[in-house]
Amino acid sequence: LLQQAMRFYEAGDDSGALSALDRWDAQFGSGGLHVEARTLRLLVFCRLGRQREAVAIWRELEQLDARALKTPRLEQSCAAPEVQR
Repeated sequence: LLQQAMRFYEAGDDSGALSALDRWDAQFGSGGLHVEARTLRLLVFCRLGRQREAVAIWRELEQLDARALKTPRLEQSCAAPEVQR
């Protein structure tokens, strides 16, 4: 499901990506790829203009694994400027 969500995201299908992520969350919750799933959700929210929700995930990721935020993709996301103030 996570790979499916990534394919939807890469194809520009944010609705499909969120749907796959919702199914992944329901099935696996805080499983081994939780950080990756939350990261993808943050990126989808940014692309949809849902900055407040993206920032909330950023703050969650700070607590789970701050190293995950040290990628160019996330450092350039809509959430980064908001939390670096």
